[in-house]
Amino acid sequence: MRARRFVATAAALVAATACPSATPIPMPPEGDEPRRTPSARVPLVFAAHATRPPIDLGRSAARTLMRGGSHDWSELGEPAGTLHLLHGRSIPDAARTTSDRAAIRAVERDRTALAVVSAHAVGPTVRVLTVEGIDPLADPDRYPFTIPGRPIGAISIVTGVGDVMLGGGVDRLLQESERFSAPLRHVRRRLAAADITFGTLESTLSSDGSPQQPFGENFAADPRVLPGLVAAGFDVLSLGNNHVGDYGPRALVQTVDLVRDAGMQPVGAGANGGAAHRPAIVDRNGVRFGFYAFNGRGESPRPTGRTPGAVRLRMAPYDPFSTADLARVVREVRALRRRVDVVIVLPHWGQQYTHRQNADQRRVARVLVESGADAVIGSHPHWVQGVTTYRGGYVAYSLGNFIFSQNIHLPQTRQNLTVEMTFWGARLKRVELVPGVIEDDFAARFLSWRAGREILEDVWRNSARRFRLEVG
Repeated sequence: MRARRFVATAAALVAATACPSATPIPMPPEGDEPRRTPSARVPLVFAAHATRPPIDLGRSAARTLMRGGSHDWSELGEPAGTLHLLHGRSIPDAARTTSDRAAIRAVERDRTALAVVSAHAVGPTVRVLTVEGIDPLADPDRYPFTIPGRPIGAISIVTGVGDVMLGGGVDRLLQESERFSAPLRHVRRRLAAADITFGTLESTLSSDGSPQQPFGENFAADPRVLPGLVAAGFDVLSLGNNHVGDYGPRALVQTVDLVRDAGMQPVGAGANGGAAHRPAIVDRNGVRFGFYAFNGRGESPRPTGRTPGAVRLRMAPYDPFSTADLARVVREVRALRRRVDVVIVLPHWGQQYTHRQNADQRRVARVLVESGADAVIGSHPHWVQGVTTYRGGYVAYSLGNFIFSQNIHLPQTRQNLTVEMTFWGARLKRVELVPGVIEDDFAARFLSWRAGREILEDVWRNSARRFRLEVG
């Protein structure tokens, strides 16, 4: 198992209207060191709206919240504003209580609200606060406030990035410098700290063939980039995209083989239909994670029984929608669901150079979740797009470009998201959206929440209501 990094918490939203609690709350005495959480205990957490920044509470402030003594966000280091505090039934206050579920629903609707609930009640629709730097979802054994509860299961961090394109202008710079892992130098440690890391490799690793794309948009990366991807912790690379076929079938097959030989799992393309449609399965911490990928853009060939290609689902804006393509994808996602504990689908879809997801993306995302996907993490538009949840599944329509050289003069093509998903067993508990940029030398760099707020606001404006920057 790879070392796991415990990062400040994920993404979510929440709201509520409540009164301060009058009944004293049983808490550790002042000065206690954080204790290990027994198997029959669960963290008591503080949940805020997803658009709130990461907030780290001191232990005294956390106790005050549990007693119902905070009424303004300025007491938590935020800009002044009324704080509506809601205690779920996890807080022993018979006079002023509601269900944990109702508290979370309230926080989702109201950015001024804060809920105190069992960690079992939260999911990727809320932000969970840390206490003295301790993350209750990723590091519950050290978290200071716990209540009786059922065991939480193994904890896994699964990290995903958008389009990784190491050909074109990136390749030219790498050839000059002969530093083939340089684009990942700022981010590799954080990526490698996850239990599983995935992304979309939007290029071939071979130019052994004829260029297939018009207008010179043919991307081939030098295979010497592979050690850098491995060092950055990549376990799964989606090849289900419109550039894996840029140099024809022989280069496509060589690319698939090179990825696999480097110790990573390719998904979404292969030497024939059977290989292309085969999912990637990764076992971590006793949990089986399955990945399935497809190309909604076209250009790369469709695989047949004997010929190479990338899995295809014809959809807008490039083709009339194909119900036959969708039916096959649904069958394969359902089959994967029966084999694994968690299903993550990686579609390459949507309109380029827009923050708005289209109707076909929304339609397909819903069907994928209905078919068993726990998360749908998209790529291709080159700009970040919105997020949503649907029937317990999480959808990020586009993470943008993680490393790319095309149209780099546009600020939006330099911006991206990394998703850091925290699982308890097979349950997705949180999604942290980490903003990032591409530097002038094409290196990826993570940004702090505040430095990346403009990127996040573009996401929120195009997201489901519970993820929007709205009050009330």
